[in-house]
Amino acid sequence: MCEPSAAKKHTPIFTKYRRKQIFYINLIISNIVDAVAVSEGEDAILPCFLNSRENIERFSWSKDHKEVFFYDTGRVKLNKQQRLTHFEHELKSGNASIKIRNTQKSDSGRYSCKVSDIQPSRVMLYVVGMSSYKHFSKVLLA
Repeated sequence: MCEPSAAKKHTPIFTKYRRKQIFYINLIISNIVDAVAVSEGEDAILPCFLNSRENIERFSWSKDHKEVFFYDTGRVKLNKQQRLTHFEHELKSGNASIKIRNTQKSDSGRYSCKVSDIQPSRVMLYVVGMSSYKHFSKVLLA
């Protein structure tokens, strides 16, 4: 038969384990990579949102670890060939997404959005030729 004092000892241990497990799951979710596929010549929107919906004053985007877009309180730097834009009116609601106009195959790659000291958001962009786009988008959805 189990003593009441022994049951009390096990309850805090289970609670601690459970909290650690939930924290671990949250870390896995934050590292999920979004995938965006567009046909060459189309516009691509790379998503980046803050869950807190707070006003964003500074953020940056990198492609394969090289900075391609930087926003700092109204000023934009490193705008790749003037084809990258952001959604100025959406910054106040936590949206740091960017749009790449007239995509080219060379735009394909791994992009990261960094807002303050928060875990970066990662997006894979695939720019494919018109003939392979339908097949490729089916593979991404599967």
